[in-house]
Amino acid sequence: MKAVLGPRYNGKFLQDLIKRNLGSTRLQHTLTDVVIPTFDIKELLLRYSPAIRFFTILLKGRFMCCRDTKVDNNPSLNVLLSDICISTSAAPTYLPAHHFQHEHSPGEVRDFNLIDGFVAANNPYEQSCTRLCLRSMKYQRKFEGSPDFFPIKPMDYSRFLVISLGTGSPMNRQKYSAKRASKWGLFGWLLDSGSTPLVTAFTQANGAMVDLNLCVFFQALHSEDKYLRIQGKSRDWYLPVMYNGETNSEALKRLAKLLSAERSLRIQDHHTPVLPSS
Repeated sequence: MKAVLGPRYNGKFLQDLIKRNLGSTRLQHTLTDVVIPTFDIKELLLRYSPAIRFFTILLKGRFMCCRDTKVDNNPSLNVLLSDICISTSAAPTYLPAHHFQHEHSPGEVRDFNLIDGFVAANNPYEQSCTRLCLRSMKYQRKFEGSPDFFPIKPMDYSRFLVISLGTGSPMNRQKYSAKRASKWGLFGWLLDSGSTPLVTAFTQANGAMVDLNLCVFFQALHSEDKYLRIQGKSRDWYLPVMYNGETNSEALKRLAKLLSAERSLRIQDHHTPVLPSS
């Protein structure tokens, strides 16, 4: 009933933890290139396409001279990293949407109403790659010959080396059936046995399509060895369901022990000597 009336978690502990660790650090203080997708639910119907905020800045590395002009020329995007992290964690039905304001100049305040960007960029690599290509095209002539910039031709994926780390997926995906779903109305699609079928289907399909597209792109450009997708498979009983009043932290520790035990068994089986047949 709680999941129907509001988010599953109030997010208070997570927000306090993020704010305590990030403090007053702002987007311009990041030391590496970052693309953190969030979705602005208030500007959804405004002339803002796509309605995704890619808080991006480049400070060091090969592309340091291609620093994102959105932050340089638009200080309203230079918000606290804590607000960005809370926003990108605000998955609908699980954590509350995050609202904050940023006074980027005296009397100038920008309003943000954000949720997790997975609704449009469940796997943000595709957007990251596109932005790098576009930025390379834009600055190639301007910074030609600079030691801090190496040119990339449009869609030249051979210059990229990508490791895409997934967050894991169930080994058995046969979760719903057409016979069962045919009886669902609005409520059934939004909530069924503690899960959200519509959100699950959307995120799984979104992630699968991005992975498929990237594989095809790299293969078509003869650069398949430049892209590696790592997505762990887990059995249903591995999911960290809380038992007997466990906290999330305790459930995750129990999950870690189970995974560690299985890994030890796999290593043990792998090194079992094979005896020659008599």
